Order: sequence, then C-alpha cells, then structure tokens
Amino acid sequence: MSRVLTFGMFGLMGIALGCQDANKDKGEDAPEVMDGPTFYQDVLPIVGENCQSCHNEAAPMGAAFPLESYAHVAPLAELLFAKMLPEGDPDNDPYYMPPFYARDSEECATYLGWKGTYQAGGTELEIFEAWLDAGKQEGDPDTPAAFTPRTIERLEGEDMLELSYRGAYEVPAPNPESEVYDLFRCFAVQTLDADQPWLTEDVFIDGFEFTPGNSKVAHHMLAYGVPNMKDYIAGGLIEDTDTNSWECAGGPSRADGSAPMPDASIIYGWVPGSQPLTLEDNTAIRVTAGTGIVVQLHYNTLSIAEDEDRTDISTLRMRRTDTAENEARIRLFGVANPNDSDAVEDPPFLVPYGVSGHVESYAEILPDTMDDADVRIWGVVPHMHLAGTGIKLTRTRDSGEEDCLAHVPRWDFNWQQFYVYEGSFSDWPRLMGGDTLRLTCTLDNTDDNPFLQEYLGGGISEGISLGESTSEEMCLIALGIACDGACPDGI
Repeated sequence: MSRVLTFGMFGLMGIALGCQDANKDKGEDAPEVMDGPTFYQDVLPIVGENCQSCHNEAAPMGAAFPLESYAHVAPLAELLFAKMLPEGDPDNDPYYMPPFYARDSEECATYLGWKGTYQAGGTELEIFEAWLDAGKQEGDPDTPAAFTPRTIERLEGEDMLELSYRGAYEVPAPNPESEVYDLFRCFAVQTLDADQPWLTEDVFIDGFEFTPGNSKVAHHMLAYGVPNMKDYIAGGLIEDTDTNSWECAGGPSRADGSAPMPDASIIYGWVPGSQPLTLEDNTAIRVTAGTGIVVQLHYNTLSIAEDEDRTDISTLRMRRTDTAENEARIRLFGVANPNDSDAVEDPPFLVPYGVSGHVESYAEILPDTMDDADVRIWGVVPHMHLAGTGIKLTRTRDSGEEDCLAHVPRWDFNWQQFYVYEGSFSDWPRLMGGDTLRLTCTLDNTDDNPFLQEYLGGGISEGISLGESTSEEMCLIALGIACDGACPDGI
C-alpha cells in the first residue's frame, strides 16, 4: 500500500530536532534516541482508547485478539491501519474497525451525526501512519504514554426488566474440518421470576443493555419484539425447551422455514464495545402485553479451543419508565417477504447469478395525515443478508431536496446494530406528508462475494429472491420513530 505521509514533515522534523538536542545535552555517550513516533510513546494511546475495550487478553470476543502490547500490534500494524481509515480496508472483511458501519461518503452525507462512534481519526491516523513509515519503532515499554481506556457504561435506573435464557446454552464445538465457526441461535428470553417468555402488561422502555454470558463466543446480538409470542410457541417454535431456543438465520424465524415471523421487529442491537442504547427527551418505546423478546446471538468459535468453556447464558436488561412525553415505535420499512417482490421500484426483486452491483429499491410517499402529528426518526437498524454490499435511506421533499438519513456503504452481515442520531427530539429528522422515503440496496450474487462464499460456497445459480433464509434476501430497515405525545394509529 502506498501512503502519503500526512503526519506532517514539520512534526517529524520537530521530533528529530528534539532528539538531537537531547543527545547533545547528555553528551556523546548518551543512548541514541529514535526519530519518529514510537509505539509506547505515541501509538499505544491510539490503540488503547479505540481498540482495547474489545481486543484485550482478559476477555477476547469471538475471533478477536489482544492489542495491548508492541508484540500484539506490530505484526498486524498495516492491516490495522487499513481498517481504521475512513474508507475502510478494500481487500479484507470486516472492512471497518471498530465495527461501526454507518458512514458518510461523497455519495451520502448523513442528516445528523451518530451516537457511539469511536473510530480513530485526524491526528491519530497521521501519527499511526508516521509510525509505520518510520519502521514501527517500539520505544520504551517502561515509560508508556498515559491514556484513558474506553469503558463500557452500565445502564442506570431502578426499574429494570432483566431477561435471560431459560437455561444455560452449550455452544457447539468448532469444526475445523468443515471450517464452520459461526452459528445463529435465537432465544425466547424471560424474566428471572417468570417461566413464560412474553410480557403480561404494556410497558414503556427507554433503555437497553446487553451483557454476553461468554464473551469468547458472543459475536453480536439482535433483539426482536414478537407480538403474540404465545401463539408461536404453541405452534412448535421452540427446538430446545431447556433453553427456549432454536436455530435461526437472517431473522428470528426458524432456519428450516417452519415458523416464519413476519410481524417481528428489531428493537435493539449489540456489538462488542457498544454502549447501552438510551432514548433522550423522555422518549420511550411502548411494548405491548403478549409480546415476546427474542434474542438472536451470532456465536463464533474461531478463537477458542475445542475443550474451552462454551457455555453461555447472556442477559438483556430493559429500563422501564412510567411515563413518556414522546412515544417511540419501531417501524419496518422496505421489503422482506416473497409477497413483496413486486413492491420494489423495478419489479420483481431478483438478484441474478453472476451479477455484482445489482440495485433494488423501495419507496413510499408519506400521506398528508403525517402532518397531523410531529413524527421524527431517532435511529435505524439496516438489515440485509449475505448478498448485500450497501444500503442507503434517503428522504426527498416536495421541493426535490434530498437528505441522506442513513448510509452503510459497505454492508457486513456479521456486524448489524442500532444506529442512533445525536441530538434531541427537535433535532431529529421530521417526517412530513409528501415526503418520499427511499431505501436502496446494492447486492452481489457472484462467487467472489466473501459472505456467500463463506456461508453457502458461492453465488446462487437460480438467483436470489426475497425471504427469511440466508440464501434469500431482504432490503429492510427498522426505523426508530418518535411522536410528540402518543403516536396516532397507523404510524
């Protein structure tokens, strides 16, 4: 990789001159002081503040690895730098680290900034690049530069719903022969004092926090609200009654297709290093009685030995509030069901085999009744399967002015999460009658698609249509919306 040295020649000259002066003062026998940045004096704070909350020896997550010392970082330095760049690493997956995939680009500058971003940037990237160009010098490990580690906050509050598995789950051992290290498992979670996985009363929730029970295998998590959970369980949803769990795939439905859940809605997402989700301005999500919470865990066993502990019993905490000035809801927007195939702008929805850069889009013109309420978008959860490579949500006003509301320019199936706008209710984008919301998905059904290759052995010869399984697709986004007061019916 060719690089332009943007650290600044004046900065490097200053370091060099400082070193020369230091040697001069100490005499000819003084030890040589290295020119340019060193790991322990310049790079360690960058890695410590941006990477070590996940990449540490105490609790590596999934296939993660520690980045706490020169010996850890130096062999991977070029790869780490590529993944920290704003455009990401063009040659390897995942493209971005830390795994926050909502990004601005020349194509799409997002309406507002996002909460919870912690990528390295600006001077940090310049220093890291200069360290590479200076030969990855170690520096003095006995005098490391001070830095403040990024810590994961706890969700505070007195009224918590704590939900977990019915029993501990044993993640299957890794299978090196078949190179199968990934598993998607869904759990109908329940409170600790009740043996039923659905709520018995309406509740308002203004905060979510997920704690993995075994951080060595927990890769990422999506939580779904499923209305009428009792009916699904009566219909045979559960595969393992000891844990109230089943094998799932692109959503909470059973992987074998026997229990589809078209009314399920994403309510929260977690990736390693992410902070709890909290709603601002006295805003809360209403979860109705009879709704079950399904936690979908992506487990990865690549980094652990076969005989290591793979037992998991993770916990989802939801903070309850008595009142909410602004009611929040989750609305699914886009296409997911095979019956939606003709609803796209260029029907049918079909990704031909051997084609990359294929585009499918879905649009709605919002009705004039939207003007009767003050309705805002506070967050989004983009959702596609293995063929997806990019997803974008835009809003076009009657005047023709277009805003980019969310953009994931390089989709990664393995890192799905909630993205929440900065600011408060009055800052969030307002939805008005006559607005056109458009969701655009870019897809790749070729043998070169790394996710199709990893999970299915390559592209799908008959083409990819809409559906629940990982061999099918979705072009979907969960919109976190909030209303000034109670949301009207139909919102």
